[in-house]
Amino acid sequence: MNKASSALLILALVVFCSSHAQHVSELDEIIILDSVQSPLSSSYVQTIDSLSYSGDYKYDNLASLLASKTSLYIKSAGPGLLATPTFRGGDANHTSVLWNGMKINSPMLGSIDFNTINVGSFDQIQILTSTSSNIYGSGGLGGAINLNNRPSFNKPYSEVTIQTGSFGNSMFSVGVNAPFKLGGIPFSFSVHGQRKRMKNKFSYLNNKTLPYSAEVMNDADFRIDNMIYSLVALPSDKIVLTFNYWTTDVDRSIPNPISAPKQHAANQSDTSYRFQVGMDWHPNQALTVKQFFTYEWNVNQYQDSNINLINSNRYYSQQSLTVIGYRLNKSLEGKLQTNNSWSEAKSGNYNGYQHQFIISSLFALIYQPFHRLRLELGMRSESVLKQFQALPFGGFTFRLHQKKECSFNRICVQNSKISNIE
Repeated sequence: MNKASSALLILALVVFCSSHAQHVSELDEIIILDSVQSPLSSSYVQTIDSLSYSGDYKYDNLASLLASKTSLYIKSAGPGLLATPTFRGGDANHTSVLWNGMKINSPMLGSIDFNTINVGSFDQIQILTSTSSNIYGSGGLGGAINLNNRPSFNKPYSEVTIQTGSFGNSMFSVGVNAPFKLGGIPFSFSVHGQRKRMKNKFSYLNNKTLPYSAEVMNDADFRIDNMIYSLVALPSDKIVLTFNYWTTDVDRSIPNPISAPKQHAANQSDTSYRFQVGMDWHPNQALTVKQFFTYEWNVNQYQDSNINLINSNRYYSQQSLTVIGYRLNKSLEGKLQTNNSWSEAKSGNYNGYQHQFIISSLFALIYQPFHRLRLELGMRSESVLKQFQALPFGGFTFRLHQKKECSFNRICVQNSKISNIE
C-alpha cells in the first residue's frame, strides 16, 4: 500500500468516525428514590404495583385487590361495609397497616377499614411477614401492609376513570403525576383521588309476611371521597424532601335485615386527615439519615334512631420516625431507629380524653459476607406507661440461585401488641 492510499484510508476513517460521533443520543436523567424503610431480606415480601390496577373495576378498593392477589384473608361484611385483613388466622388488630412506613392503625379500634382505601392512590403496596413487621413497630404479630407513595421524576402520566353500574352505583377516579423543575430544582407532584357512590338500590321479595310483597332496598347507601397529594423535591443530590397529604370522607347507611320490619337504617360517618413530611439525607455513601413526621386527625360517628343511639369517637395522633444507617464496610451495616407516637382519644363511652405515649427504638446489624448470603440480627424496645419490653429478632437468607429469585430463609422474632385506647 503506497502513501497516497494510506492517506485516503485514514481520511475515510476520520470522516466515518466524525459522522457517527454526531449522532450521540442523550439519555434522560433517571432519579431513583428509596422507600422510607426497607424491609429485611429474611422476611417474605410481596410487592404489588397498585397503579396498574387503578382502572380495573374489579379492584375498586384495597380489600378486593389483596383478596385476589395475595394470601391474606379479607373479612368483609359486604360492598360498602367494613373489610379488614388478617395474616395466618390472626386478628385484624394483629396486622400493622402502614403509610410510607408509619403506622396508621386506629389507636381506638386497632384496625382500619380497607373498603375505604383506593387502590390507585398508592404507587406501590408491600405485604411483609415475620421479621420485617418488627421493623415497623409493635402489633404486627401476623405481618404488615405498607402503602407507599413514591412520585416519579421520570414518568409523567394522567389517568381518568369513570364507571357506572347497576343498582345506582358509580365511581370517578383520577391520577396525575407531573415532574417539573423550579429554579433548577427537580420536583414531582402527584394527585390520586376517588369519588364513589353506591346506592345499592335493588328489588326483592319480603318473605316476612304472606303473601310475599315486592319491595325496594333504599337504605344501603355508601359514599366515599378519597384524595392523596404528594410533593417531592430534590434540592441537592444528597437530600430528598417529601410532603404527603391524605384525606378521606366516608358516609354509609347500615340497613336492617331484609326480612325485618321497615325501619330507618343506622348511619356511620368517618372523616380523617393525615399529613406527612420528611427528609432523606445521604451525606456520603456510608451514612443515610431519614426523618419523618406524621399527624392524623379522625372523627367517627354512629347514629341509630331505632334504639336512640348517637355515639362519636375522635382521636388524633402524632408520630416521629428517625432512621440512621451506617455501612461499616462492604459486608457490615448497622441501623438505628426511633419511632415515638402520641395519641389522644375521646369517645361517648367515657368522659374526657384518654392518652397514650409510646417510645420505641430498634437496633439492627446486617452482615453480608458474599452476595448469596445475608444475616440480620437486632433488638426492638417498647415502652408505654411504666411497662418496658425488649423484643429480639433475627434471621438469614441464602439465595439458592445466583440469578433467579429462589432463596432459603430462616427467621426468629419476638413481637408484642400494645393495648388499644379504650
